Amino acid sequence: MTHSQGKLASFFSALREFFANLWQDFRESNRYFKYKVFIIAGYLAVALLTLAVFIPGGELNEIDAEVRLAKAEYIGGRYFLVHNQSSRDWKNVLLTLNGMYQLRWPLVPAQKSVSFHLNRFQDGSGRPPPAELPVQRLRIECDRGAFERVFGQGP
Repeated sequence: MTHSQGKLASFFSALREFFANLWQDFRESNRYFKYKVFIIAGYLAVALLTLAVFIPGGELNEIDAEVRLAKAEYIGGRYFLVHNQSSRDWKNVLLTLNGMYQLRWPLVPAQKSVSFHLNRFQDGSGRPPPAELPVQRLRIECDRGAFERVFGQGP
């Protein structure tokens, strides 16, 4: 056994002894102390579960994209606000709406947002989408990778 393995073994032995003593002290304690320990442990479990379940993770994705669908009442109608949260520019960007309508864009700079109006997308024959097209998904492809955002019934 090498010197570092001996230190590691003695560390784990001391750690095991510490927890064994802690467990023995807990077993010898009175009922009310045990209740307090269980209440605190339950509170910590609920708090950790709440953090794990209810804190949104955000849109973690390959290209660090954030996408929002919005509606301008007077000018342009519905549009996507695409934010490049990464530290690198996206080049040769291809946006695909509902798997059918596409829009090409040369560059989305790092840490910047660009708006893309739905009426600028085109299908294979060059037609824009209908004004009230239900937005189901938007796929973004660029030199950094790809990301697809799925929407419910948007504005």
